Amino acid sequence: MTDAASLSLRVTPDGQGELNFDSLGANGHSCSAIGPVGPMPGGWVYEENFGGAPCRIEIQVTEASGLRLTDIDGACKMSLCGQRAEIGEREFTRAQQLDCAQMPQY
Repeated sequence: MTDAASLSLRVTPDGQGELNFDSLGANGHSCSAIGPVGPMPGGWVYEENFGGAPCRIEIQVTEASGLRLTDIDGACKMSLCGQRAEIGEREFTRAQQLDCAQMPQY
């Protein structure tokens, strides 16, 4: 099985927003992150503290209008991922993105 990942990023005009990230890899090992993001130069940042362990995920806009998700220092792995999964650095190309206006309304 190849790795499959999805990223939903909802951002308000003030730069605040919400991240919803899921990844499923080999043998069913997964990672997921859901929570608020704030603006940073070139993108947004998700930060959380899990029992004294800081976690920081940066979401940056790439030169080709994609999004790059990076687990800074691998610090989020222990709290957000299964044993053999990791967030690492993932890129979502512009071609992979869906226009929210085209998504079904429920």
